[in-house]
Amino acid sequence: MAIKDKTINDLDVALGAPEHAKGLVGRFEQGTLRIPDLFLPNTSGGEEQDSNMKEWKTLSENEIADLATRLRDLDWSWQMTDVDALAARFGWRVEATRPHSVRLDTGFGRASGSVQGYRGRANEIDLAVTGFTSETTATRADIRDAFVVMATAITGAVGAPTNSIPGEYAEVRWAGPDTTLRLIEMTSSIHLYLDTNAGLAVHDETVRLEAEGVI
Repeated sequence: MAIKDKTINDLDVALGAPEHAKGLVGRFEQGTLRIPDLFLPNTSGGEEQDSNMKEWKTLSENEIADLATRLRDLDWSWQMTDVDALAARFGWRVEATRPHSVRLDTGFGRASGSVQGYRGRANEIDLAVTGFTSETTATRADIRDAFVVMATAITGAVGAPTNSIPGEYAEVRWAGPDTTLRLIEMTSSIHLYLDTNAGLAVHDETVRLEAEGVI
């Protein structure tokens, strides 16, 4: 469900918008943030072609499997005040801290991860597992292929998915007793999430109500 165009701010960057789009106008659609084509990097070829298109960085199969396993087995307080210690354990760099969110560089550049929470308690860890690339037919195919490879690697590491949500922006979930891993294919990147089951239930209910036009 799309909402009206808005000015891209720091939080939007933390959710996956490219850094260069901050201050410009974009729109959120379910599962992704889309930037108007006018502001996307040049993908027409030649010297001006975005360097991310030439060498797209992704986690390897072993790296994504290891990360998923570590997240599945994560023993953590889920307190926002403990995000710095969590970041140190995983080798992430804290970029900005706010009461309900912490912006991270997880190895894929500025704002490539975040921890979100409410009233001091975290409910979601969001990690880019690929770099950001401009949207073209070719790169969409590359993203889908990488998504399938990563989902297969995670399945080999932690077991069969508990839920798969097909579509243009596919999602695969591995639910545990208290938390759920989610691999999500976005427009220009792939993200791996770890959500508390309580927080994910609220998210899913909100999505359902939006789809029904209730909110």
